[in-house]
Amino acid sequence: MKLLFIFLFLLSFELFGQKHDSILFKRIIEKPVFRDYQDTEYYSNGNIKFVGRIIRKQFDDFDDIVIPIGLSKRYYYNGQLMEYELCTNNGIQEKVISFYQNGNKELSIIYDTTSRMVVKAYWSVVTWYPSKFYIIKYRVSGIIKFEGRKYKHKKVGDWIYYDRQGNIKKRNYYY
Repeated sequence: MKLLFIFLFLLSFELFGQKHDSILFKRIIEKPVFRDYQDTEYYSNGNIKFVGRIIRKQFDDFDDIVIPIGLSKRYYYNGQLMEYELCTNNGIQEKVISFYQNGNKELSIIYDTTSRMVVKAYWSVVTWYPSKFYIIKYRVSGIIKFEGRKYKHKKVGDWIYYDRQGNIKKRNYYY
């Protein structure tokens, strides 16, 4: 029940915009860390599911928040690397790279950590990602499909789209 409350509370911040995100960000960053540990989760077959450093902060008198710090890795059930995420000491995402099950890259996101923060909550796990980021999407074959910059999840600047052989198919500029 507590986790549901936290999730709904944090979701309300996401729905009401970035002004509230920055208020929540400052509020949580100011909280003292009461637990800092290396966490490893396993699938039922014994393969690693997640490995990474976690800090816990007391959110209020009843609930705490889990924040990933540094390098975290998630794996598929078969043991293949699914994604890795690099976060600052405040839990701000700097880079996320995800992989297809065949081991090829699926997605690379590099965040501009100087831009305004947006909260991302999954139950009691909280991370922040900057509102500006560069994204590269790959095909299952490993060839780049497209790349470009986003601001508040909208395309901005030069976007390049590639065909299945990796040749530039088209370029668009978004304002």
